[in-house]
Amino acid sequence: MNVLHLMRWLLPFTASFIRNQIVHHQRYKPSLIYAQKKEGHFFNELSARFDTYHPIESRLEQQLYNKFRFFTPAVKKRVKAYIQNTQPDILHIHYGVDCLVYADIIKELNIPSCVSFYGYDCASFPKRFWGYGNTWLKKGVFYNPGVTAVLAMSEDMKMDLIQLGCPEEKIIVHYYGTETEPFFIERNYQEKDVVDLVIISSFTERKGHFFLLDAFEKLNKITKEKIHLHIVGDGYLKDAVIARVENTGLSNITIYPPVKYSSEEHINYLRMADIFVHPSIIPEDGQKEGIPGAIVEAMASGLPVMSTYHAGIPHIIENEKTGMLVKEYDVDGLANALKKLVENREFRIEIAKAGQKHAMNYLDIKEGEKELEEIYETLIHGRKFDKKTLINMQDSLQYH
Repeated sequence: MNVLHLMRWLLPFTASFIRNQIVHHQRYKPSLIYAQKKEGHFFNELSARFDTYHPIESRLEQQLYNKFRFFTPAVKKRVKAYIQNTQPDILHIHYGVDCLVYADIIKELNIPSCVSFYGYDCASFPKRFWGYGNTWLKKGVFYNPGVTAVLAMSEDMKMDLIQLGCPEEKIIVHYYGTETEPFFIERNYQEKDVVDLVIISSFTERKGHFFLLDAFEKLNKITKEKIHLHIVGDGYLKDAVIARVENTGLSNITIYPPVKYSSEEHINYLRMADIFVHPSIIPEDGQKEGIPGAIVEAMASGLPVMSTYHAGIPHIIENEKTGMLVKEYDVDGLANALKKLVENREFRIEIAKAGQKHAMNYLDIKEGEKELEEIYETLIHGRKFDKKTLINMQDSLQYH
């Protein structure tokens, strides 16, 4: 069976969640269409392993797409011809926003399709362009007869999509899973003179860096333990975060460049740390996370994870059982929760081991891929998807 993945980028280093869905197919052979090339490890890997197609041939066509997210009639014709020649059994479009570019083509073709939403595409984008973002999603995705199903990462995202006007019967809640085996570490949890905290993420508002720095400043005042915060990543807010760190006057914060996904350097940051922090927030523009893969990777590595009651995160973390959660923007709450983790080594170990077990057993990409391919099957054959029909998967894919 063949699945054709349609996307905007091939592929930013932050999009490991898309890469993982493609490379872990079990019964489906993937191919890819992309509109923009993003140089890097994922592009090199995917273009070497799978059939890929970039339909934009001229500089003008690329400029029109880059600036206006617009396919010329000639580009649309090439995309349609490629799909017809490839004859995929199903189309999988990544990001609701990017589906808008392919919407007319999908509508014309009689091929089952699903569209994965990931966060900002159903949180901040609908409010953009004076609310026309939502109008475009309704027309291009929700009520597009060529779109067979809409995939939401969590019940929280499902409710967001319903509020935007997506028919409930079109939505399937599906968490795709994260690679856990490359991140598994057998730890001895030895005592150290300094408790190391780490955050590995892009420098964007919804990752909560400034929220974390406010809490870390407070933590320095309320704990007698020696602590150090390690910040790893890249993004448009990096300079602002560096400036904020300098303003704190604290010498126990270090900022590092981004790391290659699942590289030895990536694993070493997790191995060095004692606590993983990922305090996601909803900023003023309304952007949301889905379920951050970095959290699952840290859980799989045996780290206790400190995060927030944000979007799909509570669906994978049970507070004070498999991780720690506080309310968004609650600086005192975050500082106090971190204090509990920093000062209580046995509690840290308990949370870490439970989180690791949960990640390895229930959040792995292999289990998510089984469900994804079962979704493909039901859409191809015109059936209604029901998780209860999945053999041996009812428990492993059930949320808290």
